[in-house]
Amino acid sequence: MLKIEINENKNINLYDDSIQIFLSLISNTKKKIAFFASDHEEAVKLKNKIKLFDPHAAVWIFPDFDCPFFSNVSPTKPILLERIKTLFKLINSQDERIILISTISSLVTKTIKKEELIVFDVFNRTKNTYFKLSKFLKQNNYEFVDTVRSKGECCVRGQIIDIFSPLENKPARILYNFEEVEAVNYFDIYNQNNCGTINNYLISISSEIIFNSNSIKNFRESFRKLSIKDKDDFYKSISNKEIIPGSEQFYPILYEDYDSIIDYLDDFKIFFRENSNIEFDDKLNQVISEIPSYAKEVINESKFYENENVVNNQFFKKNTSVFSKISNNSKTYCFSERLFLKSNQNENLKNINNFFSSSDFEKIFFCYDSIINKKKIEKLYRNLNIAYEKLSSINNSSKKFNIINISINSSFILNLNNKKFLFLSDYDFFKKIIKRKTSSEIHSDNIISEFSQLNFGDLVVHIDHGVGKFNRLTKKKNK
Repeated sequence: MLKIEINENKNINLYDDSIQIFLSLISNTKKKIAFFASDHEEAVKLKNKIKLFDPHAAVWIFPDFDCPFFSNVSPTKPILLERIKTLFKLINSQDERIILISTISSLVTKTIKKEELIVFDVFNRTKNTYFKLSKFLKQNNYEFVDTVRSKGECCVRGQIIDIFSPLENKPARILYNFEEVEAVNYFDIYNQNNCGTINNYLISISSEIIFNSNSIKNFRESFRKLSIKDKDDFYKSISNKEIIPGSEQFYPILYEDYDSIIDYLDDFKIFFRENSNIEFDDKLNQVISEIPSYAKEVINESKFYENENVVNNQFFKKNTSVFSKISNNSKTYCFSERLFLKSNQNENLKNINNFFSSSDFEKIFFCYDSIINKKKIEKLYRNLNIAYEKLSSINNSSKKFNIINISINSSFILNLNNKKFLFLSDYDFFKKIIKRKTSSEIHSDNIISEFSQLNFGDLVVHIDHGVGKFNRLTKKKNK
């Protein structure tokens, strides 16, 4: 089994393409680790790469917000749902190995305090009554709809409450007999039929942005203090507890205090790149530049934005290590180095036997990112009469020569316990296969669901007639 042992506060010398392997291996010993990527796109790619060869690790993403605040635009629902789900997992999860991947931008802004993350347990009979659940849903900004299809939605029909918690993968239908729970079932979001009984179901707050009595009071005071302009409609509607689209833009002035994502990582081993402190300053300056001039005071007045470089501070803490590309420091742990090959793939292929016949490497992992290249690697091994093993995990290897589905752009050498492990990239020897995303099938019921979310007067684009305003949905009899 490949194993990493590093001392606290040590710099780690590694090649970027090997980060995915390092995080997977170090999670076997440290159990809970966090890495801060440059942006959300890198975080998603890194998660997908790790899950390819290490499906048993719990890999979570804590994304940064996808819009500037005070811009009349709210963060998108998928981002808010993923953030709140990850926050709850961080304080409640029992997973043995956790890899959290976040971004530098997520450190620039803060999030809801840990003590504000409350959960409603459907099966706690002392707390779950019809009245209490209805009140919980209203206080925590669940969206009341006619048909529940998405997370954060609920529907109340007599003694039945349909709810889709951000923490769960399926919605639940709760049948009450007056105040007491009679039955709880999953149901299908398309045909709305029950599809199995439930033994455990947790309902969280709908997002970290909650408009309740305290937060609205704080919003009103901060709004007036900052003399925010051209947003009186929002002020009036939020004051009347009517939360209109775009209201989430005031998240920075909604609460008196916030927590950093770092506050959720008390028992985590944290990893940064060596230039992450510079990236933090760049991201903070970008956020400041996007805030309207009248709201600049928010940076100083609100506790939502970091007013100092938290990455710099984190570098010196015991639970933090830094990735560096080149270092001559004797205290640096050298994990990996890039293998510089020729740009001509055919030339590399002709010389590949030099690596196969070398005694320098304990094991050789030929990595592929496409089925076509996998078949080419297998053919190459067969032509050279090399016995090889197909792996699903790098820790399952019993032979020297291996094939594994790991996406890397360039080959590199891993250094573990005074032994060398060679990771060959299929792109150094074969043509890169371009993968195209195919659009998923659109379910007819889901289309009707999207229409039902439209309001009178909303602008729509018709495929034949162009731009128009939504009026209403009508039912027509089939001839």
